[in-house]
Amino acid sequence: MKENAPWDGLIWIGDVLNMDCVSSHNTGKLRNVEGQRLIEDYRIADEVILKPAEKIIRDANPDARICWIQGNHEARCEKWLEFNPSATGLIEPQIVLKLKERRIEWIPYWQDGTLLKIGKATFIHGRYTNQHHPLKHAIRYGSSVFYGHCHDVASCGLEQYGQDSTIVAQSLGCLCQPMPYMNGSPDKWQQAFAVFEFMPGGDFGYSVIRITNHRFVFGGKIYEA
Repeated sequence: MKENAPWDGLIWIGDVLNMDCVSSHNTGKLRNVEGQRLIEDYRIADEVILKPAEKIIRDANPDARICWIQGNHEARCEKWLEFNPSATGLIEPQIVLKLKERRIEWIPYWQDGTLLKIGKATFIHGRYTNQHHPLKHAIRYGSSVFYGHCHDVASCGLEQYGQDSTIVAQSLGCLCQPMPYMNGSPDKWQQAFAVFEFMPGGDFGYSVIRITNHRFVFGGKIYEA
């Protein structure tokens, strides 16, 4: 990001946090969350992801727009608050991490379906996980939609009469490793990110950058960690 600055913005498309310790999937399963603390999830997100990205983006462009779309993992906090409403206002990620003060837009997608639209592109966390999830997202949202919920890289075009461009639904991959609960089973997860460029009028182009063995190529250069 720093080498290719300035950027106009950055979008996290959800599940930045895991939040296993407040997941309903682990209710009564104390061994699954032994030693886990919500405050530690927030500390790591802040130090490893948010602060470095904010600095890189805004050092080059102080007015850059930064957005965080709520995923189903961040929504685990809201589900937990349904049974513990007295903690409302104390543990939500957008409050604990002071997103408003940091000018990071919180998009409550999983909570109430709020969409992030830039030009003719719609950004969401994603809803559907079946084998044909790009097609289902394209049909249900009726516009070019980009998401990460399925952790893979997959796309589908959808023709519509009278349109000057094809609707596309694109799963943009993830930045995480397979989880312990998968017990080593086969998966289709692909580490990746995407770069979007917009034209006047809202048309756009984009590239999905696949990360393999901790390295990727962008702009003719190999980056590795």
